[in-house]
Amino acid sequence: MVNGTFSPDDHGRFNEVADRLWHTDWFLVTADFQSYFQTQRTVDVDYRDQSRWTERSILNTTKVGWFSSDRTIRGYSKDVWGVKPSF
Repeated sequence: MVNGTFSPDDHGRFNEVADRLWHTDWFLVTADFQSYFQTQRTVDVDYRDQSRWTERSILNTTKVGWFSSDRTIRGYSKDVWGVKPSF
């Protein structure tokens, strides 16, 4: 980002973004970046093998937990905010 790869016409364009990530990363975007990067390399390899990719996609879909935004909001309302939702 800071070496100009994404902005060859202006090498300093993203310096402020990089500085904030390095020094004030409130949301911990960079905390696990190395692990993310390594995992993405694995994903790239798997994607090239369409049979493996299809198998992993199906398994991922079947193993996902039940999610409901309404249920989640009710849980946050009760457990985190201590309020009763209006719905």
